[in-house]
Amino acid sequence: MARRARRGPGALERGVLLDSYDKLCHGMSRWRSDPDLFEARKQVLSFVVGLRFSALLIYGIRKLLEGTGLQASWGTILADDGETCSPECDIIVHEGGRVATWNGGDAVGCPVMEFCFINRSNVRLVISCKGQELDDIDEEVAADVRKLRPFVDRIWLFAECCKEGKLEALEEKSKKKGYERFWYVYRRTTVGQLSNEEGWLEFGQSLRTLATRRRRRSSPR
Repeated sequence: MARRARRGPGALERGVLLDSYDKLCHGMSRWRSDPDLFEARKQVLSFVVGLRFSALLIYGIRKLLEGTGLQASWGTILADDGETCSPECDIIVHEGGRVATWNGGDAVGCPVMEFCFINRSNVRLVISCKGQELDDIDEEVAADVRKLRPFVDRIWLFAECCKEGKLEALEEKSKKKGYERFWYVYRRTTVGQLSNEEGWLEFGQSLRTLATRRRRRSSPR
């Protein structure tokens, strides 16, 4: 008897997969929902909060990729000739290929930063992060695709949040600008914030699909 295809994760698997989402969502949303924290964020912490968003997302992606053979790193993509590199990439999903790491091992057990140089042939995906409420795909957001396109084919856009009613327009416009997929952590409404757990689970499945394609290509015929 043929086994029926699973429609989604079971209750236990779902709970495990959402652990990293909960950390990401809570770690970012409270800096927007609390008026005092949000004011500090606007004044002095906007750049740092953006870095934290990328870092929390990397940690979450690494959890989602466990056992797949793929990795997630902050860094740059080395061209095939080794002469040039891409602009900084918020998140690179790759299969090995680390040529060097800046400052990753200077402090044993607690590196200050971990900026990686990844061979182009090992890159599967780049995710551009926007630690902000995204209202539109403006020229600055669209420019990321043009700069990265010579180094990678697949580029996704991941925003911290968007307003209720803006999602469809953002998805449509991001695709027109060259992003393959658009994702977000939560959305804001007139009555508060709404989480996007189902979106996170779909995001994880999409990442694991990349790994499945990689294994099929590398399997002996």
